[in-house]
Amino acid sequence: MNFRDVIIATGDLDVGDTLSEAVGVVTEIGSRVKLFDPGDRVMRVSMDPIATMSRGPETSWCPVPVGLSMEQAATVQLSFATAYRALVELARLAAGESLLIHCATGGVGLACIQLATHLGAIIYCTAGTEAT
Repeated sequence: MNFRDVIIATGDLDVGDTLSEAVGVVTEIGSRVKLFDPGDRVMRVSMDPIATMSRGPETSWCPVPVGLSMEQAATVQLSFATAYRALVELARLAAGESLLIHCATGGVGLACIQLATHLGAIIYCTAGTEAT
């Protein structure tokens, strides 16, 4: 569960127009689907409400990476998309550059650490305690 999921579950955030992460196993495909077969593990981010079944264009789905559990796949998509957008697309973080990550123990913070490490950045982090 991501922090966003927790605050939705506690009623502190209206699901409304928020993005949701979905994972599952393909059960049926249309005649023009080429990327997936029944039985494939898939994931996506969508505006669909939380549900036990989801459908959408095949280009809105991607395979769950080998070695990633379904539970892990359900929690990494928005965190890593946020980290990628911030560090790669906006900041254009490069090897050898320094990066300060506040609240580094949350989903986005941990994704930033992994992505920045991959990019070769020098990383500094902050984290809170239960008292803060």
